[in-house]
Amino acid sequence: MSQIFSITHIGKLDIETVITYIKDHFVLLTGDFENLYGTVDGTFLMLNGCVFVRKDDAVDRHLSKEKMISVLKSGGNLMWFPEGVWNLSPNLPVLQMPYGIIDVAQQADAVIIPIGIEEYGKDFIVNIGENFYVSKNKDDLISEIHRLRDCMATLKYEIWE
Repeated sequence: MSQIFSITHIGKLDIETVITYIKDHFVLLTGDFENLYGTVDGTFLMLNGCVFVRKDDAVDRHLSKEKMISVLKSGGNLMWFPEGVWNLSPNLPVLQMPYGIIDVAQQADAVIIPIGIEEYGKDFIVNIGENFYVSKNKDDLISEIHRLRDCMATLKYEIWE
């Protein structure tokens, strides 16, 4: 079964840090084409596989979603930061998340692997949760994204403890 690695987003080194814990190949979902294109990091990420999405363009979001579903249905995995931006809040474990990750998981019949990450100076702590299976009911998108966010917040809280 294909996997979506759903990761909290705290900073610039999230991808590199989590790669050391994820042993399966994945395709990165990113909205950062402008900052990656032409860089060494960007070159390696593109060789690994990326789905670029422009969050402010509805057509591009739809096309990116179709690409993500295609990757998953063909047996690939995705790395996804569902918060969409770095969470720099000192007391909010996980920002609000749109339900796109749930919709994609439903359509591709993929499992979500929630991952909490925290940085303390140069040290990172990664907390990987149990497989998160989404409801097949399309009417449950909102309740399912809240359930995933709660799961990810718990992973962060466990790190804070």
